[in-house]
Amino acid sequence: MSASIPTEVAVAVTGRDISAFFGSAGMARLWPRALVAWTPSGRVIGWNPAAERLFGLTAAQAMALPVGEALPARIAAGGSGPDPPPPIDAGHGEQFADCVLRDGSTVACAWYETDVPVRGDEPGPIRLAVARDVSRYLRAQREHQRLFEIATLANATESLDEILLMVRNTVIDLGGFDRAGVWLVERGWLWGSWGTDERGILRDEHACGEPLEDVAVELADTSAAEIPYLIRQLDRLYVPGRPSVPLEEPLTVGTIALRSRGELVGMLFVDNLLTRRPLAEEELAALLPFGEQTAAAIARARLVAERGAMVERQRRLMGISAAIGASHELDGILRMVRDAVVEVAGFDRAGVFVVDQGIVRGAWGTDLSGQLRDEHDFAEPLEGWGPEVAELASGARRHVLRATVAARHRAAHYEVIVALNAGGELVGLLCVDNVIGHRPVAEEDVRLLLPFADQAAVAIHNARLFRDLRRTQEALMQSENLRAIGELASGVAHNVNNILTAVLGYAELIEQEQSSLTRVRHYARIVARAAMDGAEVVRRVQEFARRDGGEPTGACDLSAVASEAVELTRPAWQNQASSRGASIGVRCNLPATLPASGSAADIREVLVNLIGNAVDAMPAGGDIGIRGYLDGTTPVLEVSDTGIGMDSQTRGRIFEPFFTTKGPGRGTGLGLSVAWGIVMRNGGQIEVETEPGMGALFRLRLRSARACRAPRDAVDAQPPDLRGATLLVVDDEPAVAGSVAEGLRASGARVAVASGGVEALDWLAAHAQDCDAIVTDHAMLGMNGLALLAAVRDRYPQVRRMLLSGWGAFPPDAPDMSVAQSVVAKPAARRALAAALSDLLTRPPN
Repeated sequence: MSASIPTEVAVAVTGRDISAFFGSAGMARLWPRALVAWTPSGRVIGWNPAAERLFGLTAAQAMALPVGEALPARIAAGGSGPDPPPPIDAGHGEQFADCVLRDGSTVACAWYETDVPVRGDEPGPIRLAVARDVSRYLRAQREHQRLFEIATLANATESLDEILLMVRNTVIDLGGFDRAGVWLVERGWLWGSWGTDERGILRDEHACGEPLEDVAVELADTSAAEIPYLIRQLDRLYVPGRPSVPLEEPLTVGTIALRSRGELVGMLFVDNLLTRRPLAEEELAALLPFGEQTAAAIARARLVAERGAMVERQRRLMGISAAIGASHELDGILRMVRDAVVEVAGFDRAGVFVVDQGIVRGAWGTDLSGQLRDEHDFAEPLEGWGPEVAELASGARRHVLRATVAARHRAAHYEVIVALNAGGELVGLLCVDNVIGHRPVAEEDVRLLLPFADQAAVAIHNARLFRDLRRTQEALMQSENLRAIGELASGVAHNVNNILTAVLGYAELIEQEQSSLTRVRHYARIVARAAMDGAEVVRRVQEFARRDGGEPTGACDLSAVASEAVELTRPAWQNQASSRGASIGVRCNLPATLPASGSAADIREVLVNLIGNAVDAMPAGGDIGIRGYLDGTTPVLEVSDTGIGMDSQTRGRIFEPFFTTKGPGRGTGLGLSVAWGIVMRNGGQIEVETEPGMGALFRLRLRSARACRAPRDAVDAQPPDLRGATLLVVDDEPAVAGSVAEGLRASGARVAVASGGVEALDWLAAHAQDCDAIVTDHAMLGMNGLALLAAVRDRYPQVRRMLLSGWGAFPPDAPDMSVAQSVVAKPAARRALAAALSDLLTRPPN
């Protein structure tokens, strides 16, 4: 409608004309907008019925007042304000302001003022104002703006939750309701999102839900029919998640059905609990366009989310499928299957059980808080699970509901049990539910799970075949190794002991013969002592049952070797521990493969020894951890326990031969020394971390399979050449130092000689930049060899480090052998020493 002044009063008038215009028969009474006229002195001379309705004064009341009191101050003064914004149908020249009326209320007004000329002698001109209430228009503008925002948000965001929160806030701000809540319809259930509590504060209602059929009958009719909205009178206040509360007086609640293309996607609930203002149908009808936009936004956001979830599910399932197909480790596959069902398939909980020879055994599951649960201790006969699960085993059914399974079984804690069949055999059970979110498992959810269940069944079946084959191979190899080692050790020990018996016997006869010269008897005692020493050596050979000690050149999979060692030691950490009332668990954290250079048999022997020691360190039970990983390019295996641990004094001697803390008759003291020698022979290092009462951790650092040394035949085929190398030889025995130095010079090296650690460090301070390697003895006065090598490692890391010791691989008081990059036992042939140095010089410094 135009805001211009009526043409009937737009020309010069007299006072009589004004009175006629505003009189009982005048046109002003029919004019829909407020018309007010006043003289230059401020006397009101015209006030039509529309002005009475807008400003709350009758014509008589207004004409008895000055214009400044009859009209709101903003209009009487003729000034405009910045609020509110112009309405949709604003006319040219209109002014706008929130005007305060005489009763204290505020109304948004738009007005236009003009001067009307006066004819005759009357003072003029007369001021005429045309005003209207624009509150409704502004409210419509806000509604349109919010609708635009919702549409923009729906197009700009993929977050359904953001849309729902904005809908709730918009309904309260735009509709003027005390409370609002948005609920979604999904698979026959009504699920909450964002609502309002009894104080008018935002409330998170995502965890609330109930079947749509359980809500009030009239509400169910609204959801099923094409009824756009419903107003109900309730005598109880319904609070999500809590019992309803009786009300002293009925509460009017409005419900708007949110439909997109005829499908019910949600419901919008509103009421005026705080102000008790009754709801009008016009208010709900005004929200219908907004509800249509909301339903469209919800449907679109759901579609985007479902498409994104499907793409992500397919991508992740492809990755998991590849991982499962590449793995032969059964427990790792079972863990991946459980994790995939929870993280990818979208179930709240999942559990995987293995069926083996009619026994259902637990693996990995989920507790009621959604956390991973170890269920390996579970085992029950399959035949006790009832006819429905028997149908799973026969292939007659793919899944059963929990209600059909006896409640005493672990899998009965889940809602749905899916059969894992491979090759016509039931290899496992996959159990799922959504009890944490209180959502039922729909039939379509189970159908989507079946292809993955088939793939998981095949992977489990293949892993079991591989496990059985590997166990058979291990048993054959172990049997053959033990047989060969036993024959070798028995033959050598027998022959050598025969010789030593004769030598020792005749030596003792000579020593006891009184007619023998004193010098001869002295020699006999020396021979006898040597024979005893030789017998001790033979005893060590018998206990070691060692092979030739040559350096291995092959590669192995540390993950597979570790798994084998765990199985080989199972009688110790499971059966024997149980027999003494203790419980020991073994937890493996191994990659699918971990290649390393070295002999699998050697490393397996080391791990068996370390696991056995861990069992001995936990007489009351505990946990053993086996972990494998890459540290850069270095493959690492760790064996940890929660046992009694060791103090620093014990820690410093554990690799000494014959040192033991187990007491008489419970150990030879050779286990860790043998393990240390094996690791060194395979080109690796062994480290220990332990404290009393805190358990122990043994860390094996081995060489990468790509860093394998050349076969010994290749080394022997070409004489080592040390030309161009600068070496420092350190030994406090001049004859030994001289012979070693001369031998290395004959191989082409430049050699400097130092008589001890201090002298060696002084020489390096001046020549370290030219030195390629240091070769040192261990047992020296003052600073021993390992202490010297430790100082060289810290100060001159580019210099390679070799220990040349009469103790061989087992020097005493050697808590940290990692400082030596290579160990060679005395006496060493020149060719062997040169070959070891040539190999050491080809390694990167560290």
